[in-house]
Amino acid sequence: EFGELIIRVPRSGKLQRRRIKDTIRRLYDFLNGSDAEKYGVKVPIYTPKEYGGIKIAASVNHIVSCAEFANITGRNIKTVYSWVNNKLLAIERRSCCTAINVEKTIEELKKLEKKLS
Repeated sequence: EFGELIIRVPRSGKLQRRRIKDTIRRLYDFLNGSDAEKYGVKVPIYTPKEYGGIKIAASVNHIVSCAEFANITGRNIKTVYSWVNNKLLAIERRSCCTAINVEKTIEELKKLEKKLS
C-alpha cells in the first residue's frame, strides 16, 4: 500500500522577498535610464486569427541576454540561469542565447512577490 505523500514548500524568507523587490526596482531604473534605448525591440501586435490576423500596432519591448540581465540587476549569473530554469523570468525566444523580456519579467516578478507575501 502507498501512503499519502505530502510535499510542503516552505515560504520564501525575507531575504528572497527583498531580492525580488530589489530586482524589480533595478529593472525599473534600467527602463527609465538612457541605456534602455539600445535594447528596445519592436514587437508586432496582431488582431486575433478570427478577425484576419492583421498587424494593428507595434509595442516596444526591451530584450536582454542573461549576462546583461545579471549586470543590470546585480545578480550572479548562476542565479539568473536558475531563475530562467525555474521559469521565474519571461523568456522571449530561445536561440543560441536566452533572451529575457524585461517588461514581462517585471510583471512575473510582481506576481511572485504578491504570492510570497
